This record gives sequence, C-alpha cells and structure tokens, in this order.
Amino acid sequence: MENAYSVLAIESLCGAQAADFRDLQLLGHGTKWLYDECRKLVPAVKADRVLSHDFDKIAAWMKQTDIASAMSEVVKIQS
Repeated sequence: MENAYSVLAIESLCGAQAADFRDLQLLGHGTKWLYDECRKLVPAVKADRVLSHDFDKIAAWMKQTDIASAMSEVVKIQS
C-alpha cells in the first residue's frame, strides 16, 4: 500500500507540473481541485532540486485525506 501512495504522489505532481505548462482554465473541476491541493503543499519545479521530499508531502496528504469524497463534493458543487 505504501508503494501505491508513492506512485500516486509522483503521478499527481507530474500532472501538476504538466498543468503548469498549459492553461489552468482547461482543467476540469476535479482536476483543478487536485492541482490546487498539490500546489498548496509543493511549489512548481522551476529549477533542479531533490523531489523525494515533495513526493513524501503529497503521499502523506493522500493518506490523511479522503480524496474520493472531497473530489465528489467538488464535482457535485461545480456541476
């Protein structure tokens, strides 16, 4: 299970970094919520740095957050 959180944290931050290169207005409501949550914890990568600490922050957040319920509420409210 620990590895799954690590993989999801890496994927989430890769997605957030990719979104930084695009128009954030193009993100769906749920995707924008996840992007915002990630960016509250970890800034965009502007220069080389060790990313393991960033991944650990996101993984810890995922462990304590009911993402499915929160995302469901965000999408329901915005729809």
